[in-house]
Amino acid sequence: MKRTGDQAFIKDLNQSIVLNLLRFQGAISRADISRQTGLNKATVSSIIDELISEDYVHEIGHGQSQIGRRPMLLDFNPNVGRVIGLDLGTDYIRVLVLDLCANVLDTFEELLSQPTDADQTMTKMTTMLKTVVASIEPTRLGVLGIGVGVPGLVDAARGMVLNAPNLHWQNVQLKSLLETSYLMSSTLLSSKNHEGK
Repeated sequence: MKRTGDQAFIKDLNQSIVLNLLRFQGAISRADISRQTGLNKATVSSIIDELISEDYVHEIGHGQSQIGRRPMLLDFNPNVGRVIGLDLGTDYIRVLVLDLCANVLDTFEELLSQPTDADQTMTKMTTMLKTVVASIEPTRLGVLGIGVGVPGLVDAARGMVLNAPNLHWQNVQLKSLLETSYLMSSTLLSSKNHEGK
């Protein structure tokens, strides 16, 4: 059976191609984007206009040209949002705050007294995440995602730690436990703030 992409899928794909080119190369003109991606100039112009309106891309000034008008150069804006990396070690939790070019902006670390206790570890991770998220300077898109690294065998699709020998964890539903813990603490925090008003 043939599979074809609808217009929205193609648009997202083209936007992703342009955004990645800008992210890894930077300081490039619309014409150069068109040449390097094979997309026509009208498509590139439409994508760039949208990315500029969403603050993903900035115009940074004119480049050099041997002939005709000097081209306007574009660059990716890594500060439009933030990403959080969470590293769970055998006796510590480390949280990194990164921009969208994976530059580390801040690091937080705490020791674990009982790393083998999954529930206690989830609570600790949640507390740290909330503290870190609250400390991040606001950006237009806020926190776009959180990635978690665990010292063991994982099933990424299900968000499950299958076996982490040093933590003595087996078949721990890390993703759902962390989400539940985060949501519960958010609800409790919201209730306390409401009561205090």
